[in-house]
Amino acid sequence: MQLEYKTSPKLSTSVISYCLKTNCFRVGITFLFAMTVTFTLPLDCSFNNLWTCHAEGIERDLGKVGGGAASSGKTSTGVSRTVTRGVNLSGADFSEQDLSGVSFQQSLLRETDFHGAKLVSASFFGAELSYANLEDADLTEANLELANLRSAKLKNAVLRRAYFSGNTRLENVDIDGADFSEVILRKDQKKYLCNIANGTNSHTGVETKTSLGCNSS
Repeated sequence: MQLEYKTSPKLSTSVISYCLKTNCFRVGITFLFAMTVTFTLPLDCSFNNLWTCHAEGIERDLGKVGGGAASSGKTSTGVSRTVTRGVNLSGADFSEQDLSGVSFQQSLLRETDFHGAKLVSASFFGAELSYANLEDADLTEANLELANLRSAKLKNAVLRRAYFSGNTRLENVDIDGADFSEVILRKDQKKYLCNIANGTNSHTGVETKTSLGCNSS
């Protein structure tokens, strides 16, 4: 399958001319190259000075193969996976959308809005998620290996059985009410999160400190 748009971007001659003279040309070329990935990613893109893309949803239609959070195809939770690697979706609005199984591997998601999104078994392997809004998101079994979550908002998020690696960056994160049940963390990561943990997850009723095992030896 080829990448498809719900609506085609309307580009005037003057806009294209402006773009050729600015940095957005390089960003645009990168984006167009990513469009050759043979999966479906419907987007409604508005072409402006920063080549901002506003995602309207992602259609999932892949073959059935087994695998973990970073695999293509069917995940362990039974959802199909759509892969969109290396795409710049910084500042895009994915709030309240069902993105279960979507793989944002090595994509730029700085300040991207995932508020209330369903991201079960989604993969953010190596993704740039600094300042992203993941408040109230369902990240059950999500892959966050090598992801940069610096200053990300994880308030009231569900991260049950999510996969973190020792190189997942967690500086200055907001985890009030987040549920980290069954998440394996490096000792220094756990210590840092326990020091800032507070609140109870409204979806699961689990206290953040309890989910992190902060009181265990």
